[in-house]
Amino acid sequence: MAGDRLMGGRRIIVDAADYDRVAAEWIEARVEQSLQQAERCHLMLAGGGTPLSVYRLLAERDRLPWMRLTLFFWR
Repeated sequence: MAGDRLMGGRRIIVDAADYDRVAAEWIEARVEQSLQQAERCHLMLAGGGTPLSVYRLLAERDRLPWMRLTLFFWR
């Protein structure tokens, strides 16, 4: 499955303040990788309040080709 290839590797985040940036960069890289192989990327995101700061950062950075993404939220 394509997602299995994208999930490899581990990263240790020592400073909690870096979490949002690291998470946003990880999502951006995975989306870019996916779009190199397909016209669209389907992205399942967690709902609730916990990941909101990561989602805000993704929107502020504006590095994702939003028109090529299909977003699904799960809570």
